[in-house]
Amino acid sequence: MPLFPQPPPDYSTGMRKRRVLIALLVFIAVAVSLGATLGYGAYHRSELYRRRTEERLTRFFNLPTDIGRIRPLEFTSQELSQVQVWLPDRRERIFHCRRAVWDTAGAANGTAALVSIESPVLSIGSEAWRKEDYLRVIREGLAHNYRDMNIDEIRLSEASIIWPRKDFRLLAEDVDGSILYDDQGRGDATLTCRKLNGTPVREPIQILARIDPHEDEFIPEVTLVVPTLPLQALGLDELLGGTVTQGSFTGRITVHQEPFGDRVRLSGSAASVHLEELTRRLPWGPVPAVIDLTIDEILLFEQDLERLAFRGELRQLQPGSLLAGLGLEDLGGEARLTVRDARLTGNGLEHLAFSGEWLGADANSFIRQVLGKGGIRGRLFVHVHNLEIRDNRLVAADAAIQVLPPRHGPATVDRTLLLELIKEKAGLSLPERLLPESVEFTQMSARLLSDGRRLRILNSAGQGGPPVITAKVLGRELPLLADLDESIDLEPLQERLRERISEWRLDVRERIRARTSAGRAGQ
Repeated sequence: MPLFPQPPPDYSTGMRKRRVLIALLVFIAVAVSLGATLGYGAYHRSELYRRRTEERLTRFFNLPTDIGRIRPLEFTSQELSQVQVWLPDRRERIFHCRRAVWDTAGAANGTAALVSIESPVLSIGSEAWRKEDYLRVIREGLAHNYRDMNIDEIRLSEASIIWPRKDFRLLAEDVDGSILYDDQGRGDATLTCRKLNGTPVREPIQILARIDPHEDEFIPEVTLVVPTLPLQALGLDELLGGTVTQGSFTGRITVHQEPFGDRVRLSGSAASVHLEELTRRLPWGPVPAVIDLTIDEILLFEQDLERLAFRGELRQLQPGSLLAGLGLEDLGGEARLTVRDARLTGNGLEHLAFSGEWLGADANSFIRQVLGKGGIRGRLFVHVHNLEIRDNRLVAADAAIQVLPPRHGPATVDRTLLLELIKEKAGLSLPERLLPESVEFTQMSARLLSDGRRLRILNSAGQGGPPVITAKVLGRELPLLADLDESIDLEPLQERLRERISEWRLDVRERIRARTSAGRAGQ
């Protein structure tokens, strides 16, 4: 048997050559494909490609950029490791991430890139930054049209964002989400955050942001949709002028960046908040109270209150600072209010309607401010059925007042004041020798009604009710002013109210104007 079998008779030399040629072509095609693949991988792993990519990103961001390593994943994607971006003089790192994947087939149409970034840290400012650092990073480093690099979407996972503003601090950690860019390079960021300003949250916080490289402010608007969260986690200490330690908040916080300052808008609900921690910047000082509110809107511009609208309950309210702001004397005591509607603007009290009670105020101070004369020793209890202020004017009031003995000693009224009241209100002139210098009384009560123009004072239960004063003379009770129905002109008090609100309004406008002028000068 021959060592090599002979070809069949029909296997011609020409056919054999053709088959050898086909095999050779297949070998060459495979070799070229394999060589191209190896060459593609080798080039994208090369130091030359890494340096060129660094240079390209540095030119794009106008900030020094480092890349630790680049390796291809598929023909359409590559992995960048240890990416870092620095301030121009390398004083501080502003961005770094462990891994980023650039996929040119990531978009639905297969023509734009999807960039997935793992564990990035982005710092947009710090105490070490100078003003020019911030402006350069925002306007030159970040304010780019990412469509110029054919980027359609950036996805973040386990990110950290540090964004300290002059009056609002944001440190968002464990952030996931994406930024989608349109054809003009404008982006919409939709992110979730599970740790805000160092405080873990049970439910994720939503962060919604507009990104516009065509505007002076690269990030013109950022909104936080906040689940129930401790108020101290919101980073409002600078805005409110001190540390916030109590209460919780749920709702929306939107920061609008404007050329001369930030405008912050809040809405939602607040529970067990200590009002004095939120009102330190009021012209008349903080207002002590504990509040549970539905906040329709709080609008602040550069730390100044532009608008406040809310409903809810205020308890443990100490009205002294509020009265001082209106130019009235502090009466002491503690109040509890149910606010049906409150709207405060730069023009003052647009509307305020509430009911409630005010317990333990100083009766002498109250009488002196209403009647212009004092001489009563006792504690005042006011039950407000309704009080309404509109456009800085009292328009309606319905309240009952009662004076009870002080904590130590009896309730008394000066003889001079009592005789004057009896003469003015009842038309009786009694000799002073009939009464001691201070007359003890067992009860004093009245009903107060107002239509905004006049204050009407009458017996607490109307005709036939208890007298305004039940005095105690020589051991016997003596009813006085049993049928009182007296009116007092409120216009002087209303004028004082308008003057104080006008002064406050001018003060706020001057402060806003000064901040705006300073902002323009710094441009």
